[in-house]
Amino acid sequence: MTQLTAPANVVVFGETGAGKSSLINLIVGKDVAETSSGAMGCTFESKPYPVEVEGVPLVLWDTSGLNEGEKGKVAAKNAVSQVYHLIRSLENNGVSLLVFCVRGPRIRETTIENYQLFFSTFCLAKVPIVLVVTGLENEDPMDAWWLKNKDTFDIQGMLFHGHACVTATKGKIKKGRYIHEEEFEESRVKVRKLIVETKYAVAWKMEKVPWFIAMVKQMGRTINTMLGFNLFDCGQTVYEQLRHHGMLDKDARAAVDEVGKNGAA
Repeated sequence: MTQLTAPANVVVFGETGAGKSSLINLIVGKDVAETSSGAMGCTFESKPYPVEVEGVPLVLWDTSGLNEGEKGKVAAKNAVSQVYHLIRSLENNGVSLLVFCVRGPRIRETTIENYQLFFSTFCLAKVPIVLVVTGLENEDPMDAWWLKNKDTFDIQGMLFHGHACVTATKGKIKKGRYIHEEEFEESRVKVRKLIVETKYAVAWKMEKVPWFIAMVKQMGRTINTMLGFNLFDCGQTVYEQLRHHGMLDKDARAAVDEVGKNGAA
């Protein structure tokens, strides 16, 4: 871990359509993130949004996870390249919090896979994680959703340091006001408080190259069938990424060999 000297990195992740962009707009207090469901479709593709929450400077990273129906179809080259890009972006200040965005009321098949992908694999279970459930404007009260579904997460081994059940849209205007405005404002206060109270004051981090190698190894060891590739498929991409960003040829080849050993194990 390293003492924070710059805005804390908060990685917001989940599949396309879960409401990540709407959630970021809710936190920021204005529309800064595109809410188009097709804006990002590549696993680990991300966009940063700086914000200050209760006087605390943060960078929210809108990050694509694995989408329902994509299992076994994620291109190795794209996934590895996006992992390296995200690690380079987070390297200096590390990660202070993971925010798992899930759209209610249904828990999707990919929910546990995305949890493992980011919490266990990307951050090696070293970073606090909170759950934010969007799309609950028809739940009364919104927190009732968690009471009905908590056991499902527990059974799957998905544990969280906190949660928030929210409405991330104000809805349509009716009789001069937004129909979900009250729930929206309640949600904004709830999520901002959750982030500030749960994030690490001291961020977790690893050096760029060891983190990247550890990540690719873990991908091959535990979720290669989920992403649809094995480590031998992406060795050239690993090499190209490391060389492109300044690693000596012999060191880049040694890194690829290290990854390959793990894949053969």
